[in-house]
Amino acid sequence: MNKTHFLSGLSDSHLRDKLWALFEKSEERAKGFATSHTWMKIVEVKHQKGAPGWEDLTCCTAGIHIEARCGDLGQVCHEVFHSAFHGSALHKEGDERWGDAFCDAFRYFMETEHVTDKKTWRQAMECLLKQEFDNTKKGDCVYMKYRFPASLIIKKCGSSLDDFKEMWFELCQERNAEGKDILSGYFDFCL
Repeated sequence: MNKTHFLSGLSDSHLRDKLWALFEKSEERAKGFATSHTWMKIVEVKHQKGAPGWEDLTCCTAGIHIEARCGDLGQVCHEVFHSAFHGSALHKEGDERWGDAFCDAFRYFMETEHVTDKKTWRQAMECLLKQEFDNTKKGDCVYMKYRFPASLIIKKCGSSLDDFKEMWFELCQERNAEGKDILSGYFDFCL
């Protein structure tokens, strides 16, 4: 993607440059997860108020929209990883529900490597990695769909993006071999 299609309406050029650098690193790393399946090429990233999102624009291109903020650079990493997940063997049936958790795990490793400010999101994730499931948060959508399952993925795979990638390919291979949902059993958690 050309930088002219990246947050073109954002007036803060310093923030745009920081996000662009992180986007490029994230896209490069995420493409490595798509070697055995279709990569959904990202053709635009828009600045938009509200929740971030990833959108399938055609059969093989995607768009991202984020609310660019200094304190939340990593959201772009999460959205980029959707382009790997959506073309993968894991994007089927019940396993598809794990998509946002895998995107958050990818975000965690990218932030660990490339974002020096670990306030808010990464700090909360690091606390969660030290905890067990909290029954009092069953009604919290963000906890149940994103954060807790992502913490299970991070705990299971190891401490680096390379460990995460290795586990990813093993899971994709197992999913293809089994031809049925595997993730809830693998992580011992039902989404």
